[in-house]
Amino acid sequence: MKKKFLIVGRTASGKSTITRLAAEQLGLKVLKSYCTRPPRNDETESDHIFVKPEDVEKYRDRMIAYTDKVDEYVRFATIDQLKEADFYIIDPYGIEYLKSLHIPDMEFIEIYIRVPTMDLAKRASVRGDSMEVFDKRFYEENEQFTQYEKSQNFKYHILNAGTINDSVVRLCNIVNKELYGDTKKKKGFWKR
Repeated sequence: MKKKFLIVGRTASGKSTITRLAAEQLGLKVLKSYCTRPPRNDETESDHIFVKPEDVEKYRDRMIAYTDKVDEYVRFATIDQLKEADFYIIDPYGIEYLKSLHIPDMEFIEIYIRVPTMDLAKRASVRGDSMEVFDKRFYEENEQFTQYEKSQNFKYHILNAGTINDSVVRLCNIVNKELYGDTKKKKGFWKR
């Protein structure tokens, strides 16, 4: 059974950076989901492939995750993308949709990346989001993340409150443990 790592975290939690760095260290692939939002100002790297809203329907029969409940934009991924990827950055609503499909031969490992709430706005500001944009996004996603945190359906939890490298180390160790049963002998172990 192929393990797929589902990375979950609120806006500005560092999930994209942590996942990208861990994937590079481990030689693994991150799924880039489709999204109808426009790229952010100065967004050079993204978790998304940007598409026009009118193009969404042509992917409908291959979708394995779909979210339209957070803001006015749609995010989704296809089964072909998931088969090729190791990591998938996804929100709780997307996980619900994905699990409802009962995809055979895949085991989903949920890893929740959390940041103290006070730090989220600071991190969003650093990446260029205005407080208005951050507040809107935080409010729109708050219900799903509050429910997700209460349910504790995730297998692992990373508190991203130290350096980014600390969180990358933790993610690499989790992946190595899941894939190989050992965190120190395999590729991607970072010493602190």
